[in-house]
Amino acid sequence: MLVARAGKKARKKAVRMRSATSFITVDAPVDEQQRRQIAQMNNNAVIVRLMFTINHLSRWLSPIHDPDRLSRSVYRDEPSAKELVIGMRDEEQRVFPKMHLIATRSNPDLDTLPPWQPDPRVRDADQRTPPIVLLASFRRLRLSTCSLLRSLPDDAWDLMGRSRRDRNVTVRELAEGLVLHDYRYLRALDDTLEQSGAREGLAEIQKARLDELLKLSPGHLDF
Repeated sequence: MLVARAGKKARKKAVRMRSATSFITVDAPVDEQQRRQIAQMNNNAVIVRLMFTINHLSRWLSPIHDPDRLSRSVYRDEPSAKELVIGMRDEEQRVFPKMHLIATRSNPDLDTLPPWQPDPRVRDADQRTPPIVLLASFRRLRLSTCSLLRSLPDDAWDLMGRSRRDRNVTVRELAEGLVLHDYRYLRALDDTLEQSGAREGLAEIQKARLDELLKLSPGHLDF
């Protein structure tokens, strides 16, 4: 009887705690203001925003030395910090070949690229790989993306890749898609770190929330 009451009390406590937070998902709606801000950034600002993503991840994750704190989700069916980093890396692997093909070929046919699918062997390796190493892998990919974008004149951002399998898309649209994807995943990661207690004991600068960090990213930048 006492055990049953204790279990019931614990469940009620969990419900109260859960009701005080929102379910963490990368699929949560993005408000129109955020979408407009992304669409209105000039090309240089898009590159800076993409680079800032690496800075934000390093700020948040590098001070957390216990990998278990980054490998656990807050609640069942929610993503862990590690899974979110993997998701960002995977999206970069999916998008970069399209960007590169459009930027380097005449009349680029995106259907010549094999559809991106996760490699089961890589997935197995990811389970054994510390989150900070996965972050380094994503950083290398993002630097390649930004290097490609920096090499393009503004008019080349309007170059289009054609696809019958998916849809026609420009370099600019792919870059904006990465910025939006970053926002969804960084937002989820910010909430995950906050609600999981992974930030306990860290300096305030290492716990800066996403909304504050996004204020550092310019909307327009001329070089």
